[in-house]
Amino acid sequence: MADSPCLAELPYPGDGSRLFEPVAHWPWSVFLDSGPAEQRHGRYDIIAANPVSVLLTRGGLTEIRHGRDAVLSGNDPLRLLATEMGPIGETPESLPLAGGAIGYFAYDLAHRLERHPRQAQGPDGMPEMAVGLYDWVIVVDHEERQAWLAGQGRNPETKRLWPELLRLFSRPNPVFPRTGFRLNSDLRSAIDGDGYRALRDQCMWHLETGECQHLTLTRYFSAAVSGDPWGAYKRMRALNPVEFGAFLQLPHCAVLCNSSERFQQLIDGHVEAWAVAGSRARSDDQRLDRELARSLRRSPAHLAYSRLQTTLLSGELAQCCIEESIRRNAPLELHSSSHSHHLLKRITAELRSTRSALDLLRHCFPAISVTGSPRLRAMQIIDELESHRRGIYGGAIGYLGYNGNMDMNMALNTAVQMGGNLRLWACSQLITGFQSGEDEQETAEAARTLIQRMASRRTRHANH
Repeated sequence: MADSPCLAELPYPGDGSRLFEPVAHWPWSVFLDSGPAEQRHGRYDIIAANPVSVLLTRGGLTEIRHGRDAVLSGNDPLRLLATEMGPIGETPESLPLAGGAIGYFAYDLAHRLERHPRQAQGPDGMPEMAVGLYDWVIVVDHEERQAWLAGQGRNPETKRLWPELLRLFSRPNPVFPRTGFRLNSDLRSAIDGDGYRALRDQCMWHLETGECQHLTLTRYFSAAVSGDPWGAYKRMRALNPVEFGAFLQLPHCAVLCNSSERFQQLIDGHVEAWAVAGSRARSDDQRLDRELARSLRRSPAHLAYSRLQTTLLSGELAQCCIEESIRRNAPLELHSSSHSHHLLKRITAELRSTRSALDLLRHCFPAISVTGSPRLRAMQIIDELESHRRGIYGGAIGYLGYNGNMDMNMALNTAVQMGGNLRLWACSQLITGFQSGEDEQETAEAARTLIQRMASRRTRHANH
C-alpha cells in the first residue's frame, strides 16, 4: 500500500455531491463537479480531502506546508509544485488519477510567471496559487456508473486511514444542517457605468492602433453575504448544471465555480484544448433559442475570433507538443449548457516525451481568451486599466495527477467567499472592428445572474 496505488469500489451515488457532503466542511476539501444527476454534462466527479501537503503562493513567496511544518521559497511556483509532486507514478487504467495536486491557479499567477509588475489592487489575502497534494481521491465515473476510492500510496498514513475512508464513503451519507446562504447587500461594482465605458474606449484605441488584436475587459463586483457557501454552491449547480464546476473549501476562502468551459486536458499524452469563440444566453422560448444558436454560429465577430484563437492556441501548443500532431481543423461546435450556448473548436495534439503537464500549463496560461493577443501586451494593458486584480477569475481549477494526467477548467462564472464578503467578476470580449456597445449592461447582468443562483434573496441592481 505504501508503494503502490490501492483501489476499492464504492456504491455508485448517482450524484457525486452526495459523497462530498460528509467532507464539505473539512479544510482543503475539493469537489470537481461534472453536474447533478438529473442534468449531467461530464463524465467524472473528483473528490478529495486531507491533503498531505499544500502550496500557497502570494507575491514572490510560496509557502509549502506539511502538517504544522512550513517553509517559504522564492523559487518559481510551478517548479516547486513539480518538485513536491515527485516522479510520475502508476494509476489503475480505469481511472484518470488516483491522487495528485488539486486546486486553483489564479489569473494573477501569470504576473509571477511572466515576471512583469502589476499595478491593480488585489483581493486581500487571496493567494495566486492554492494547491493541495492528495494521496487519495474519490472518482465517480458516470459513464460506467461506478465510484472508486483510489489511493496513490505515497503516504503511509493513507493505509491507516483506508478502513475509515471506506466506512465514511460506503454508507448512506446524511445531509448536514447548515445555515442558509443570504445576500445582505446589493451587488456593488468597483467601477460605475461611465467609468467602464471610458475603459472600454481606451481598449478600443489600443485595438485600433494595432497593439492588440483583441482584449478582454473584466469588471469586479462584491456583495455582503452570510451563511454556508456549500449550500450556495448546491443551489447554483441545481439552477445551472455545468460540465466543469468546482467547489473548494480552503482555509482562506471558499471558491464556487460554475464554469462550462475546459482550459486543457492531458490524458496519457493526448492533449485537448478548447478555443471558445463566444457565448449567448439561452431562451425559454424554443424558437428564439434556436435563433440565438444560429446567430452565434453565423456571427462575423465570433467567427473571426475563432480563427484568431485557433491560430494562437495552436502556436502555443507547438511549444510543448509534437507539431505534426496538432489538429485544428475540427468543425466549430455549438456546446450548450442549460443556460448558455458556446461556440468552440477543440484542438488536439500529442505531448512531447520531454514535456510535462506543468510545462503545458505554463506555456498556455492564462488562456488567450481571457487576456487578448498578443498575450503579454494585452496583460500589460489590462493591468493598467482594471482597478482590481482578477484573482482566480480567468485562471484555472482542476487536477494534476501523479500519473501525469491533467484536467483544468476555465475559472469563469466564479465567486469567492472570504468571511462575509463575496467577490465575483464578469468580462467582455473586445475585437477590432466589432463593437456592440452593450457590454457594460451585459457584465452587470452576468454578475447579477451568478449571485442570484447562489443567494436566497434576489439582488436589485449593481451600483454603478
